[in-house]
Amino acid sequence: MNYAEKQKAEIATVSPRTIKINLSDEDVKRLYEKAAGASITPEELIENFIADLVCGTHTNGSDERQRAEEWFERCWFSLDYYGSFLAYLVKNSEYGYFAEQQKIISECKDELSELDISEFDSEEEYDEEREYITRRLEQANEETKEMFDEYCKHGENPETLEQETKRILIYRDGLKNALAHEKERTV
Repeated sequence: MNYAEKQKAEIATVSPRTIKINLSDEDVKRLYEKAAGASITPEELIENFIADLVCGTHTNGSDERQRAEEWFERCWFSLDYYGSFLAYLVKNSEYGYFAEQQKIISECKDELSELDISEFDSEEEYDEEREYITRRLEQANEETKEMFDEYCKHGENPETLEQETKRILIYRDGLKNALAHEKERTV
């Protein structure tokens, strides 16, 4: 897919999104004033800033992208390079692989809980299927543990794998919800 086709595909997904933010009354007034001073809405102001920050679909140009990135790099939240396992996965392009392993773990657990010996021609077939699913589960758990162990080499005070995984699942669900069409959103 060339750049023009990619851009057209991205533009086709532009739709209203709900992302809740916490602002003081004064910050809301300042935001509205800043936007009005540019003859745009607060939503348009935020949309444009985000597009520059993430090198997005409707960016305002390379200088604006550079300045937004410089702002991000200077903020307190970007100073802790691997502040969480999620940050480590995202920054090392491993989030997708981790998510795949979590999906396999979930599927294997479901399959094991639903495994019924009466659905097999023999106990041997049942045992083979159970062992196969168990091996897949163990492999996915081991892959997950290896990623977490690598993160721990970099993390200052890592939480447990279980705690970090819960945070990642919250992130995953939030992203899934934000990407869903309006009628499919859970919030």
